[in-house]
Amino acid sequence: MAAPIALNHFVTDLSKPEQTSFQVLEENITSLENKSMAYNIVEKICYVALLALVATVFAVSYNLLVLTGAAPLAMAGMILVSPILVIAPAKFAQLSKYNAHLAENESKVCLKMRQIENWGTPQIEDFMRAHHLDPARVNRDALGQVNRQDPLKALLPLIARYQVMEERIQELRRNYDEAPGKLEQGFREKEAADGHEIPAGEKQKIRYESQSLNWASLEAEAIPTAFNAATLLQIIENPTTTDLDVLPLSFVLPNVGVCVPRNYSERMFGKNVQPGNDDYFVFHPDLHRPAISHQQIEDAEMQPHAVRNLLYVRA
Repeated sequence: MAAPIALNHFVTDLSKPEQTSFQVLEENITSLENKSMAYNIVEKICYVALLALVATVFAVSYNLLVLTGAAPLAMAGMILVSPILVIAPAKFAQLSKYNAHLAENESKVCLKMRQIENWGTPQIEDFMRAHHLDPARVNRDALGQVNRQDPLKALLPLIARYQVMEERIQELRRNYDEAPGKLEQGFREKEAADGHEIPAGEKQKIRYESQSLNWASLEAEAIPTAFNAATLLQIIENPTTTDLDVLPLSFVLPNVGVCVPRNYSERMFGKNVQPGNDDYFVFHPDLHRPAISHQQIEDAEMQPHAVRNLLYVRA
């Protein structure tokens, strides 16, 4: 009997005995929602407990101060409690929000899987070609370990996840492109309502602040999402690539390099004043590859298939 062929975890995560992919995904969503709720409850408990602790410390410190004049002890009590009061609840709130975000994203993946669950080999091959992938390169014997009747259907969870990412990239890009027009429309409406023009200097300041905010959504979310979507495309064509593969053929983004997002001012300075300082993605030193610039990503129009060509060396 031939030894099983290792598959990437994105292919096997939703494959469990006696459970459909939807059941596994729904369990994951419920687990994430429960974690989010639990962290939210712990956050509130922390606030109550810490307020009680602060009150106790102040009461004890006050009594010691009145009875013994031990002012340093009172100060020490406040210094010890303050970092906990600030850090602990904030950390639990962050974890609650993070798990809620993951649950929401997995729900979108589940919905997308429902939409494509009846896809067969022809539809999957059409998807691959539309995204510049070669169906002939896919190891169907390996995928047959997940789905014997129609091996390519084992890729549906990856395709659904990719489609969710692709839609998010398009949404963020659309919002960015439409933002200036909406802002100018807002100016006109306010001027019409107020009966006088907004000072030019104030308009320019608002334009800059709006541009900076919208730019952050591209640098911090849209482009990293495009990089992750490009990684999924790479795995769809190469599903036997696992997290343990040696560089430079590892298709797990953190194993390849790191994104270096910058704010609007920094990016414009790098583009216009220091053209050589426009790096966005820096490869790990072991790869001996030049960084990917922000301009290259713009030239690729944030299309995951084009970003894939920047990221991965075709074997």
